[in-house]
Amino acid sequence: SRDTMDILKKALARCGVPVFVAPGNHDFCAPNSPWLAESWPENVHIFTGALESVVLEDLSCRVWGAGFRSMDCPSLLEDFHAEGEEQYKIAVLHGDPTQRESPYNPITAGQVKASGLQYLALGHIHKAGAFRAGNTLCVWPGCPMGRGWDETGDKGVCIVTLEERSMKRRMNAPIASGANARRVGQLGISINAIVEINAPPSMYGMRLPNLVQVPSENMPTIGWMTMPANGAASQK
Repeated sequence: SRDTMDILKKALARCGVPVFVAPGNHDFCAPNSPWLAESWPENVHIFTGALESVVLEDLSCRVWGAGFRSMDCPSLLEDFHAEGEEQYKIAVLHGDPTQRESPYNPITAGQVKASGLQYLALGHIHKAGAFRAGNTLCVWPGCPMGRGWDETGDKGVCIVTLEERSMKRRMNAPIASGANARRVGQLGISINAIVEINAPPSMYGMRLPNLVQVPSENMPTIGWMTMPANGAASQK
């Protein structure tokens, strides 16, 4: 919506640091994409196509990136090697380091090793992970907040500090807080401890699609639970 777009732009403008965006398979740079159609704050750079770089002279840093132009994307790091005289060379990409045949910019350990980068920041995989190949650290933080039963556990972002001779990273720094925070978890319930709740079948049918409704007036209705960030379950 227009309101959401305005809120996003204001938040990015207020953050006070350079922001780099690498669109992926779900928000690729189609002709009518907001990445192309909208005007963005001066501190925001959108990578909209093939690999390119932006130099941050005051930080002696060169940032490489690229943007998907369609739902799928061939390997962007094939035969890539970061050039430049800057002290730090990093890249931000949407890509899949877990499947060699992935249609979403597959990334191999060999490509990472040969990239000449110190740090490669990835998006796409919803579960956090990392590996080092040669002198390059490759990290993906996963999704910042769980949205379903396949995104359980702690979620967050990666905070990385580059120093002259070392690199420090804080994995999965939590960003969710307040009333809107959600943490998805798995909860085992004994069949003898099912809670009886007055709820329409449509509710538990959508929330628990693998359960079979038994048409009996004496059967309890099975409800669902949400798990806020503080871990206290609330019954719906």
